[in-house]
Formats: sequence, structure tokens, C-alpha cells
Amino acid sequence: MPSLNFNSKKTGDNIEKRDIFRVAVCGGGTGGHIFPGLSILEAISDSIPIEVMWIGTGREVEKRILKTKEVKYKFEYKWIDARPFYGVELKNLLKGGFLLPLSIIKARGILRAFSPDILLGIGGYVAGPVIIAAYLSRVPVVLHEQNVIPGLTNRLGGRFSKKIFISFKGAERWFPKNKTMLTGNPVREEFLTVGEFKRDFQANGNRPWRILTIGGSQGARAINRLVSASLSILAKSGMKIEAVHQTGKNDMEYAQKIYNDAAIKANVVPFIDNMKDAYLWADLVICRAGAGTCAELSITATPSILIPYPHAASGHQLENAKELQGAGASIVLEESHVGPERLASTIEDTLRSPQRLKAMSVAAKKLARPDAAKIVAEEMIKIMTNKETNKKG
Repeated sequence: MPSLNFNSKKTGDNIEKRDIFRVAVCGGGTGGHIFPGLSILEAISDSIPIEVMWIGTGREVEKRILKTKEVKYKFEYKWIDARPFYGVELKNLLKGGFLLPLSIIKARGILRAFSPDILLGIGGYVAGPVIIAAYLSRVPVVLHEQNVIPGLTNRLGGRFSKKIFISFKGAERWFPKNKTMLTGNPVREEFLTVGEFKRDFQANGNRPWRILTIGGSQGARAINRLVSASLSILAKSGMKIEAVHQTGKNDMEYAQKIYNDAAIKANVVPFIDNMKDAYLWADLVICRAGAGTCAELSITATPSILIPYPHAASGHQLENAKELQGAGASIVLEESHVGPERLASTIEDTLRSPQRLKAMSVAAKKLARPDAAKIVAEEMIKIMTNKETNKKG
């Protein structure tokens, strides 16, 4: 079974072996799963020394994120061959069913060798066999669910778990009440320095309106085309606009040409490394409604127009977006019901009302849960230390 060792600063080489707790993490496939998991591990390591085994999909995006993350604990990564069961063709469903027992056996072998004190499931189809393997191996399981509508893995995994941490109140209905705890979605460490940042939308009189568009790390063609066309309409009508647009690799030239033709000062990039500063720069963000993005919008108090990805499993992005809209932090437009003219009108109406922008910003900040990772970490430490106390007793 292939593995990668990502070892950096160990937490105290002089610590006795039993004083180091072992945490296994399963799941991934996207940054939306991975970053909350890393934030939780960071919070745990701030309190107790840990070693980590991450069991993932083996996808390149996953390995890239984990390789570049500097950690202060021993970290090992392994992957197993698993397949999704939701939204797939029959032949893939049958293949997934055939692989499941093999995946469970492999996961049990990894867990037996690592001997974790706890398993954290962060979602994604690969987590399913690992959660089952942990349960069969009597390893305590906890889950973190990022979305309003949980994925199939977490929905089923809830019955094998000691604790389920949720990011949105609306997710409560999917899990047993006695196990479920509303913590919010952990954000990357850089966002924890935002503090009480206050926006002054009245100051716009001497500068263009600043609009940030996030097409997702891989790009979102529908949003790229829609937003660039809408901002072109607004600029040609006389509205002063400055844009930062994350397009992904494929639409950079297309979007830049639209902005150039409309004489819009625009910074078009495939990927934004410093997302915190991008949010803080913007007066308004136009983006999808992934759970991580929603958490970042909240902690940076950023007004937003959300256009949920229409093919997200179980429509979870639309439900995430509705939570922000219901709180007054965002405006939700469904992709199938919006064109450039309507989006342009919505952008203009929003920006022309500084009072509305301020109210959206305040509402977004009220949804922020900057202590999410710390709360999850504290609960996991309780489970691990209680387990250890019981062993000694």
C-alpha cells in the first residue's frame, strides 16, 4: 500500500511515548474537507502532543495540500482504493460495492498498525470504509460535517460515532440529538487574525467598487462567464468597478479580454493564495456556496451574492446559501434562473445601498464561529483522555 511521510517539527522529542496521542483522520478529496481537518489537528496539537495518520483518496489535489502544509507533529499519509455510491452509474456502483470489503480490510490494517486513540471523519466517500473499520476495531469515531445537508458517508457514519460536529444549525435534523454539537466550520489559521475588522462602505465615493469573484480553485466556467459579462454591462453604463477574479486556469484569457474591452481594472488569476486579504479588500463577493467559502465570508464579514453549484450532491450548496441568506448576510441567485442582466442589476442595487451592505456585513459576522476548531479539539481531547484514563483504571 503506497504511503507518504510528511515529517516536520516534532512536538518534543523528550516526551515519553505514551504521552503522545495518536489521531487518525479519514476523508478528503477537496479542500473543503481537508482544510477543516487540518485546522482541527492544529488546535489539538496546541494542547497535547500528537501523531497523525491521514487516510485519504490519493488524489493529487489532496496530496498537494497536505504536502505543503507545515505541521508541528509527526504526520503520515496513506490512501485506500474506494468508490462513491451516490450519483454514479450502475457499473461504478457495482464496482464500489465490490471494493468496499477490500477497503475495510485495508483500513483495518492501517489502523491496527497505527493504533489511534481516535478517528476523525471529515467527509468524502473514502471515509466510509475507514469509519466502519474503526468501529470494528473499537476506535472511538467522531465526525465533522461541513454542510447543511450531510454527505452519504457522514449520514451513515453518524450511527458509528461518539460525537458529530456540525457547521450549520440546519444539519441537526440528520443526526441523533444526543450526539450532535453545533461548532461551526473551522477556517484556515490565516483567517483567525481578522479580529473585529470593520468595513466602511461610505468611503467608496473616491474609489471604484471592489468586486471579488471566486470561481473555485478549479474554476467555474458558468460563474466566470456570467460575472465577467455582468461587470462589463455595469462598467459600460458608467459604474466604476475594480475586479479581482479567480477563474481557474482555463478561463483566464477569456475573462481578461472581457474586462479589457470594458476598460475595467481587473486582476484575473488562476488561484488566489492569500484569500483572507482578498476578502478584506472586497466590497462584495460573488461565488459558489461551498461550506468553507461560507465560513470565510462570515469570519471576514463580507457581503456576498451566492450562486450555488447546481449539481452539488443533494443540493447542499443551495441549502448552505439559504442559511446565509436567511440570516441577511447574502443574496442567493440560482444559476438556472439568472443571466448577465439580472446579475448586473442585483450587483448595482446592492452596491448603491451602503446601508444594505453594512447590514449584510454585520449579519455575516454574527454567523462567524472563529473558535470552531478549538471547540472540536477540546471535545476530541476529552474522548482521548477519558479513554486513556479508563485503560489505566
